[in-house]
Amino acid sequence: MRVLLHQTKRLLGTLRPSLIVFLAVLGLSAVWSTAAWTSTASASSGTQMTVGLVEFSSTSPIDKLFAQVSEAQLKKDGYHVLAQDPLGNTANANQICTEFIAAHVNALAITTFAWDQMTTCEAEAKAAHVPMFFVGSPLLTGMAGAVDTTSAKPINDLFIKYVLAHHVTNVFALDYSPGTPCLLRARYREQLLKAEAPKVQLTSHQFPIPGQVVDAQTATAAWLQAHPVGAGTYVIWSCYADPTDGALAALAEAGRNVPIFTWDFNMTLYNPIKEAKVAADLYLDPFGVGKQQAAQVNAWLHGNHKRQFVNGTTDVLTPGNVVQFIKANPIAKTA
Repeated sequence: MRVLLHQTKRLLGTLRPSLIVFLAVLGLSAVWSTAAWTSTASASSGTQMTVGLVEFSSTSPIDKLFAQVSEAQLKKDGYHVLAQDPLGNTANANQICTEFIAAHVNALAITTFAWDQMTTCEAEAKAAHVPMFFVGSPLLTGMAGAVDTTSAKPINDLFIKYVLAHHVTNVFALDYSPGTPCLLRARYREQLLKAEAPKVQLTSHQFPIPGQVVDAQTATAAWLQAHPVGAGTYVIWSCYADPTDGALAALAEAGRNVPIFTWDFNMTLYNPIKEAKVAADLYLDPFGVGKQQAAQVNAWLHGNHKRQFVNGTTDVLTPGNVVQFIKANPIAKTA
């Protein structure tokens, strides 16, 4: 040992001071680079770790189910979970996230909010080296993992085919830009209409959360009054199940039948699909999505720091297949 120390001192004595400083900084940089992507503890260390779960809104059944399943799976995997509901409010979501980071969580699980809506959270998480996992988004720079529930193409592709085949003149869209899935579904819809049906008149209504069902019903009723039977050929586009329920209520009250294209199946849409009041709906497996997010968090906290992306499991439901689908997938009845 004495010989080794003596040799080390001799070596350092031959180096210029500037080179010694460079080597020291290089070593610190390597440590910092690793720390930036590593939680402060490992799940394999025996210490229980904590995950901060930022929900979306308890008034949105599918988003609530995403969060519930993710939380249950994370607890089953041995994690302590802090969970709060921001009621769809971006400022609340960022505040909750900041509080979780202050509580020294080891990871953050974000439901449905877009990356660019969580800028305060993102900055705090980056500074604290806390990985962030998103449900409802493609994998973007800065995310440790994402489960994409956008699935913009399947329904929109059927929608544009219907528009062209039936010479649709007017489309009423129920949109929600603060939610990543709704935003990206709407963007793809607009691309298709611009490219393939530029003369179609599109009316877009932004509904709030909470209050999405009642607001969608009121907005649809007003649109129907402004677009009477015989004045054109109509279609309703709804970004997910809740506003679709509102649109269906307005149609029933007016005694009208306008086909709806939508996402995120639940059993309130079973009969409307079977009766062709809803032309197409995308079933998104909320149980699978919640478990997919939990699996990404678990893998990361066990040392696998490869950024992870997966699409949520989906099925397109139409009047021709919905009965058989429910028979083959009874778990969908609980969605």
